[in-house]
Amino acid sequence: MNIEKIFPESERKKIKDAIAKVEAKTSGEIVPMVVTTSDDYFWIHWLAFVLGIIVGGVLFSFLEMNSPWPQQWYYVFAWQSFFAFLFSALSFFSAVLRFLVPKKTMQKEVHRAAHAEFLAQGLTSTTHHTGILIYISLLERCVCIIGDHGIHTKVPDTYWDQQVKIISLGMREGRAADALVEAIQSMGEALVKHFPADGGGKSELSNELRIGH
Repeated sequence: MNIEKIFPESERKKIKDAIAKVEAKTSGEIVPMVVTTSDDYFWIHWLAFVLGIIVGGVLFSFLEMNSPWPQQWYYVFAWQSFFAFLFSALSFFSAVLRFLVPKKTMQKEVHRAAHAEFLAQGLTSTTHHTGILIYISLLERCVCIIGDHGIHTKVPDTYWDQQVKIISLGMREGRAADALVEAIQSMGEALVKHFPADGGGKSELSNELRIGH
Protein backbone atom coordinates (compact mmCIF):
# COMPACT_ATOMS: atom_id res chain seq x y z
CA MET A 1 0.00 0.00 0.00
CA ASN A 2 1.35 3.37 -1.04
CA ILE A 3 1.19 5.80 1.87
CA GLU A 4 2.65 8.57 -0.31
CA LYS A 5 -0.32 8.23 -2.65
CA ILE A 6 -2.89 8.38 0.14
CA PHE A 7 -1.07 11.14 2.04
CA PRO A 8 0.95 13.18 -0.50
CA GLU A 9 3.17 16.04 0.66
CA SER A 10 0.45 18.67 0.18
CA GLU A 11 -1.97 16.69 2.35
CA ARG A 12 0.64 16.08 5.04
CA LYS A 13 1.25 19.83 5.22
CA LYS A 14 -2.48 20.37 5.68
CA ILE A 15 -2.46 17.93 8.60
CA LYS A 16 0.62 19.57 10.14
CA ASP A 17 -0.95 23.04 9.91
CA ALA A 18 -4.17 21.78 11.51
CA ILE A 19 -2.23 20.38 14.47
CA ALA A 20 -0.24 23.62 14.86
CA LYS A 21 -3.48 25.68 15.02
CA VAL A 22 -4.98 23.35 17.61
CA GLU A 23 -1.87 23.21 19.79
CA ALA A 24 -1.60 27.00 19.77
CA LYS A 25 -4.76 27.05 21.89
CA THR A 26 -4.19 24.04 24.13
CA SER A 27 -1.55 22.25 26.16
CA GLY A 28 -2.54 18.99 24.45
CA GLU A 29 -0.21 17.24 22.00
CA ILE A 30 -1.62 15.43 18.97
CA VAL A 31 0.54 12.94 17.07
CA PRO A 32 -0.86 11.36 13.87
CA MET A 33 0.76 8.22 12.49
CA VAL A 34 0.04 6.02 9.49
CA VAL A 35 1.56 2.60 8.79
CA THR A 36 1.12 0.11 5.96
CA THR A 37 0.45 -2.74 8.39
CA SER A 38 0.67 -3.43 12.11
CA ASP A 39 2.07 -6.94 11.71
CA ASP A 40 3.67 -9.02 8.96
CA TYR A 41 1.20 -11.89 9.58
CA PHE A 42 3.90 -14.27 8.41
CA TRP A 43 2.08 -17.23 9.91
CA ILE A 44 -0.78 -16.77 7.45
CA HIS A 45 1.55 -17.50 4.51
CA TRP A 46 2.45 -20.85 6.07
CA LEU A 47 -1.23 -21.53 6.71
CA ALA A 48 -1.97 -20.82 3.04
CA PHE A 49 0.88 -23.14 2.07
CA VAL A 50 -0.59 -25.98 4.16
CA LEU A 51 -4.08 -25.32 2.79
CA GLY A 52 -2.64 -25.56 -0.71
CA ILE A 53 -1.17 -28.97 0.08
CA ILE A 54 -4.53 -30.18 1.37
CA VAL A 55 -6.48 -28.77 -1.59
CA GLY A 56 -3.98 -30.20 -4.07
CA GLY A 57 -4.26 -33.64 -2.48
CA VAL A 58 -8.07 -33.55 -2.44
CA LEU A 59 -8.29 -32.46 -6.07
CA PHE A 60 -5.85 -35.14 -7.16
CA SER A 61 -7.86 -37.80 -5.32
CA PHE A 62 -11.05 -36.58 -7.01
CA LEU A 63 -9.36 -36.67 -10.42
CA GLU A 64 -7.96 -40.13 -9.78
CA MET A 65 -11.37 -41.51 -8.85
CA ASN A 66 -13.14 -39.99 -11.86
CA SER A 67 -10.51 -40.24 -14.56
CA PRO A 68 -10.68 -43.12 -17.09
CA TRP A 69 -6.90 -43.08 -17.25
CA PRO A 70 -4.73 -44.34 -14.41
CA GLN A 71 -2.83 -41.68 -12.46
CA GLN A 72 0.67 -42.21 -11.16
CA TRP A 73 0.70 -41.97 -7.38
CA TYR A 74 3.60 -39.53 -7.37
CA TYR A 75 1.55 -37.02 -9.41
CA VAL A 76 -0.04 -36.02 -6.12
CA PHE A 77 3.17 -34.24 -5.09
CA ALA A 78 3.06 -32.10 -8.24
CA TRP A 79 -0.55 -31.12 -7.53
CA GLN A 80 0.18 -30.37 -3.88
CA SER A 81 3.29 -28.33 -4.73
CA PHE A 82 1.43 -26.29 -7.34
CA PHE A 83 -1.46 -25.36 -5.06
CA ALA A 84 0.79 -24.85 -2.03
CA PHE A 85 2.90 -22.25 -3.84
CA LEU A 86 -0.16 -20.73 -5.52
CA PHE A 87 -2.02 -20.25 -2.24
CA SER A 88 1.12 -18.95 -0.53
CA ALA A 89 1.71 -16.39 -3.30
CA LEU A 90 -1.92 -15.25 -3.21
CA SER A 91 -1.72 -14.72 0.56
CA PHE A 92 0.66 -11.80 -0.01
CA PHE A 93 -2.13 -9.80 -1.65
CA SER A 94 -3.83 -7.40 0.77
CA ALA A 95 -7.38 -8.45 -0.09
CA VAL A 96 -6.56 -12.14 0.38
CA LEU A 97 -4.72 -11.43 3.64
CA ARG A 98 -7.72 -9.53 5.00
CA PHE A 99 -9.93 -12.47 4.03
CA LEU A 100 -7.72 -15.06 5.73
CA VAL A 101 -6.84 -13.24 8.95
CA PRO A 102 -9.75 -12.99 11.42
CA LYS A 103 -10.93 -9.41 11.98
CA LYS A 104 -10.47 -9.68 15.74
CA THR A 105 -6.87 -10.80 15.24
CA MET A 106 -6.17 -7.77 13.05
CA GLN A 107 -7.78 -5.41 15.55
CA LYS A 108 -5.73 -6.94 18.34
CA GLU A 109 -2.50 -6.43 16.37
CA VAL A 110 -3.41 -2.82 15.56
CA HIS A 111 -4.08 -2.01 19.22
CA ARG A 112 -0.87 -3.72 20.27
CA ALA A 113 1.17 -1.78 17.72
CA ALA A 114 -0.60 1.49 18.57
CA HIS A 115 0.22 1.18 22.27
CA ALA A 116 3.84 0.41 21.41
CA GLU A 117 4.02 3.54 19.23
CA PHE A 118 2.37 5.60 21.96
CA LEU A 119 5.41 4.89 24.09
CA ALA A 120 7.94 5.11 21.25
CA GLN A 121 6.70 8.52 20.09
CA GLY A 122 7.15 10.02 23.57
CA LEU A 123 3.48 10.65 24.27
CA THR A 124 3.81 9.56 27.88
CA SER A 125 6.36 12.30 28.51
CA THR A 126 4.26 15.41 27.90
CA THR A 127 4.12 17.92 30.74
CA HIS A 128 0.41 17.62 31.48
CA HIS A 129 -0.02 14.02 30.26
CA THR A 130 -2.29 15.23 27.47
CA GLY A 131 -0.74 13.40 24.53
CA ILE A 132 -2.98 11.84 21.87
CA LEU A 133 -1.90 9.31 19.25
CA ILE A 134 -4.00 8.90 16.10
CA TYR A 135 -2.82 5.59 14.68
CA ILE A 136 -3.94 4.50 11.20
CA SER A 137 -3.08 1.03 9.87
CA LEU A 138 -3.87 0.73 6.17
CA LEU A 139 -3.82 -3.03 5.58
CA GLU A 140 -6.22 -3.67 8.45
CA ARG A 141 -8.27 -0.56 7.57
CA CYS A 142 -8.26 0.20 11.25
CA VAL A 143 -7.92 3.43 13.25
CA CYS A 144 -6.89 3.55 16.89
CA ILE A 145 -6.82 6.68 19.06
CA ILE A 146 -4.99 6.57 22.38
CA GLY A 147 -4.95 9.40 24.91
CA ASP A 148 -2.74 9.72 27.96
CA HIS A 149 -4.34 9.44 31.42
CA GLY A 150 -4.72 13.21 31.73
CA ILE A 151 -7.03 13.13 28.73
CA HIS A 152 -9.12 10.17 29.82
CA THR A 153 -10.05 11.82 33.12
CA LYS A 154 -11.86 14.52 31.14
CA VAL A 155 -12.96 13.04 27.81
CA PRO A 156 -15.11 9.86 27.63
CA ASP A 157 -14.32 6.88 25.38
CA THR A 158 -17.48 7.50 23.35
CA TYR A 159 -15.96 10.76 22.10
CA TRP A 160 -12.85 8.97 20.77
CA ASP A 161 -15.04 6.32 19.16
CA GLN A 162 -16.77 9.08 17.22
CA GLN A 163 -13.42 10.45 15.99
CA VAL A 164 -12.42 6.95 14.88
CA LYS A 165 -15.64 6.76 12.83
CA ILE A 166 -14.91 10.13 11.19
CA ILE A 167 -11.42 9.04 10.10
CA SER A 168 -12.51 5.54 9.05
CA LEU A 169 -15.33 6.93 6.90
CA GLY A 170 -12.93 9.37 5.26
CA MET A 171 -10.50 6.55 4.49
CA ARG A 172 -13.25 4.54 2.79
CA GLU A 173 -14.40 7.55 0.78
CA GLY A 174 -10.90 8.40 -0.43
CA ARG A 175 -10.52 11.62 1.56
CA ALA A 176 -8.19 10.43 4.28
CA ALA A 177 -6.39 13.72 4.90
CA ASP A 178 -9.57 15.79 5.09
CA ALA A 179 -11.12 13.35 7.54
CA LEU A 180 -7.99 13.38 9.67
CA VAL A 181 -7.98 17.18 9.72
CA GLU A 182 -11.66 17.16 10.68
CA ALA A 183 -10.96 14.83 13.60
CA ILE A 184 -7.95 16.90 14.70
CA GLN A 185 -10.05 20.07 14.71
CA SER A 186 -12.75 18.33 16.72
CA MET A 187 -10.15 17.09 19.21
CA GLY A 188 -8.86 20.64 19.44
CA GLU A 189 -12.26 21.83 20.63
CA ALA A 190 -12.32 19.22 23.37
CA LEU A 191 -8.73 19.95 24.40
CA VAL A 192 -9.24 23.72 24.56
CA LYS A 193 -12.22 23.18 26.83
CA HIS A 194 -10.34 21.03 29.33
CA PHE A 195 -6.68 21.87 28.68
CA PRO A 196 -6.26 25.47 27.51
CA ALA A 197 -2.81 26.72 26.53
CA ASP A 198 -0.56 27.21 29.55
CA GLY A 199 1.39 30.11 28.07
CA GLY A 200 4.43 28.05 27.12
CA GLY A 201 3.64 28.46 23.45
CA LYS A 202 5.97 25.65 22.38
CA SER A 203 4.93 22.29 21.00
CA GLU A 204 6.58 19.44 22.90
CA LEU A 205 6.31 17.00 19.99
CA SER A 206 6.63 17.38 16.24
CA ASN A 207 3.43 18.11 14.32
CA GLU A 208 4.54 16.02 11.33
CA LEU A 209 2.53 13.01 10.18
CA ARG A 210 4.61 9.99 11.20
CA ILE A 211 5.08 7.42 8.45
CA GLY A 212 5.63 3.79 9.45
CA HIS A 213 5.88 0.49 7.61
